[in-house]
Amino acid sequence: MAYMQRLGLWGKGAPFPTLEEFLGAVQQRGVGGMEIVAMDMKRRGVYLARQLSFNGVTFRVEEVPLARDFVQLYDDTVQLWVDLRDRFSSASELVDPEGRQRKTMWGQFWSAHQRFFKYLCISAKVPHAVRLAKDAVKAGKCVVIGLQSTGEARTLDQMEEQGGELNEFVSTAKGVLQTLIEKHFPTGDPPRDGSLLDLLGIGDEWRRELGRTPPREQAAQPALVSSSSSSDEEDGQQTTHDDDDDFNPFRMDDDDDETDPWLRGKRPAASPSSRPAKKPAMPAAPPVPMPPPPPPPPPSAPVSAESSAQVRQWKHELLQRVDALGKRLPANALDELIDALGGPTRVAEMTGRKGRLVSTPEGTVQYEYRAREGAADSLNVQEKERFMKGDKLVAIISEAASSGISLQADRRALNQRRRVHLTLELPWAADRAIQQFGRTHRSNQVSSPEYVLLISKLAGEHRFAATVAKRLESLGALTHGDRRATESRDLSRFNIDTKYGREALDECMKALIEMLPPPVPIPSSYPSDRFFSDARRALCNVGLLSATPHGAFAFEKDFNNVPKFLNRLLGVHVTLQNALFQFLLDVLESTIQRAKQDGRFDLGILDLGANGERVDRVATYRFVLERHGCQAQVELHHVRCERGISFANACDVLQQGGGARGDGFYIAEKERGGRRLVVLVVALSGQKHSVNPLCCVYKPATGLQPRREHLTDIKGRFRRVELEDGRPHWETQWEAAASHCMHRWFTGHCKRQMVSGERCELGLRTRSFYFLSGAVLSVWADVERLLGDGPSARMQLVRVKAADGTKLVGCNLAPRRIPILLQRLSEAAVRTQTEKFDEDPLAKLGL
Repeated sequence: MAYMQRLGLWGKGAPFPTLEEFLGAVQQRGVGGMEIVAMDMKRRGVYLARQLSFNGVTFRVEEVPLARDFVQLYDDTVQLWVDLRDRFSSASELVDPEGRQRKTMWGQFWSAHQRFFKYLCISAKVPHAVRLAKDAVKAGKCVVIGLQSTGEARTLDQMEEQGGELNEFVSTAKGVLQTLIEKHFPTGDPPRDGSLLDLLGIGDEWRRELGRTPPREQAAQPALVSSSSSSDEEDGQQTTHDDDDDFNPFRMDDDDDETDPWLRGKRPAASPSSRPAKKPAMPAAPPVPMPPPPPPPPPSAPVSAESSAQVRQWKHELLQRVDALGKRLPANALDELIDALGGPTRVAEMTGRKGRLVSTPEGTVQYEYRAREGAADSLNVQEKERFMKGDKLVAIISEAASSGISLQADRRALNQRRRVHLTLELPWAADRAIQQFGRTHRSNQVSSPEYVLLISKLAGEHRFAATVAKRLESLGALTHGDRRATESRDLSRFNIDTKYGREALDECMKALIEMLPPPVPIPSSYPSDRFFSDARRALCNVGLLSATPHGAFAFEKDFNNVPKFLNRLLGVHVTLQNALFQFLLDVLESTIQRAKQDGRFDLGILDLGANGERVDRVATYRFVLERHGCQAQVELHHVRCERGISFANACDVLQQGGGARGDGFYIAEKERGGRRLVVLVVALSGQKHSVNPLCCVYKPATGLQPRREHLTDIKGRFRRVELEDGRPHWETQWEAAASHCMHRWFTGHCKRQMVSGERCELGLRTRSFYFLSGAVLSVWADVERLLGDGPSARMQLVRVKAADGTKLVGCNLAPRRIPILLQRLSEAAVRTQTEKFDEDPLAKLGL
């Protein structure tokens, strides 16, 4: 921003004398300070930000339960990967004792590890996605299913290996395992140049028939420099990334999804006559002497015959185990979806692949091309037209079809059914998620889409949800953080890659190796006497811990990196994996609570009136100030927020909840000051039939709580009571909360109020909020002096929807600082105005 002086944020006549002072002030005040700057720029007309409204769009995060057979299969694959890692390590010691190729080998290993388990996660959700799609079509809607990868590369590899004959759908997960072992298992042999078809002299002809470029022709073509940060991990190219978990292992040069079908054929080759004339050549510069190339490394010692035989035997045994397990591994998700939803005649496929496997009437499968020769460029356009006309009511789009295509309920289209957008595979990057979501939510639509994000009940898949949630929170598209989150659209609970998440992971890992005492109890879903020992063993198997010769444990590199931890967590048995993730979440909650108590927690944007609480305006103070020859208006708003929920309203919430088995009133097991806390528990809409559902918690004084809790955790602290037994507790607390803070309610006195003399509002039904709006930058210096440099120095943005329909946005301020600010603004203002809507406590101060 250094060149943007005309914005008027710094310089002569601006709120800040220099750019350095502006940047320092904004960075010190956090996200709230940046929001204030953006608001001021928009108010002055120098900043324009437009976005399609999400009004009418519904979002639902649906957790898919895991079948018992799938859990057993997953655990078996985990054990195979543990054995695979041991064999890779042992073979590397035998054939590569100097470790020259180990970085490349382990980069390939962990990227394949992540791809494999992601394919398993996707396959676990396919039956549920099919049921949702069929139900939506029966309800008069149409369905768009979002994927990122098609698995075509694995299909073509299997066809090439089997000579074009396939009896069943290809398993992409099995293909990842086979490719890893065949290409990257250390045997000491040079890379293999060809397959059996190459030895027979028909390899190139067969590859052309499948639409693939033969290797010799690829070598003759000019190399293209890719702008992507990812590398082809499947073809053995050496990775240059320091951290093998920070790049996208799902992008492959041999996967045709990376080619955008909407751009194919758009740029015909220019004829010689149309080419621009060559410019005269510049005189050649004198040659620059180049330094001599570094000497080649000394050759490695030859591998002994005994070691070579041993690693070959290990490789053969591993391939045999993969073949045995491959019979149980799920097939390619895209082929399964199309087959289960009626086949290509009923499903519009908009992807980048050239062919697919389809079922035949005889019960077998065969490979067919998606279009005639030369017609592949327009195939996706034709499929889109069939969907928009209503000839096909289900569409499947991959990353290749996630840009430049409109699938919304357009007023000009014949198919104006409401779109149900199922996200089966979360994309690796959040900007790709935004691109894909935007296919069904566009302008000129009859109805807004319904988004359903499918996430399996597997802790490791939260790695992909966390990546998307972190970006979407900042964009404000699907997640709204803290108080703006509702039970059906909240993705913020998946975002643990924050500074508090990193702090919690560090504490969690240190507790697992007994460097620190456990900050929270062990999850009840796992035996407490085996949790720490099993967790240490599992983390050693995935390369996050290592055992020392003395029986202790040491951390591996980047052990406290959240994405890497979640990546490796995929390789842990399901029960322990979920228990480890729950332990991390509990530690994270404890970390956040400590930050709140210390005043270090950044709440981001605080929404008042968005979760059913009533917000009434009390007073508005307007000040017109002279700043650098111009007039600027600043407004100080005082609002009162009623957060409590009466017993009658609580009964209405319980009745509307749907009647899940665990819904009802609960009373705390432990007494505090002779009193017991009472809460209302209602399961989320998508988890009514779950054994351990995620629940909303309501309290008499503060209403709906921002944190969702699992039913088993609630039952550990509360016991369920009948409605009439909970009534007296609820009504007593609701009435007391009108005038007593939580300290006075439980102990009879409040130390905070006795020491400071200020009113304590902790746990009160009604709270007062004061915030500045308007030209806040013009009084930034006064606000700076009021905020100071303590823990509460960060600004917080507050967004208010009052009961009378008024919407306000401003900078939240502590009540104890308001009298001083009012006095300073009154002295500096050339004109003031006060508008009162209710009894104003500041009137008692004579202001």
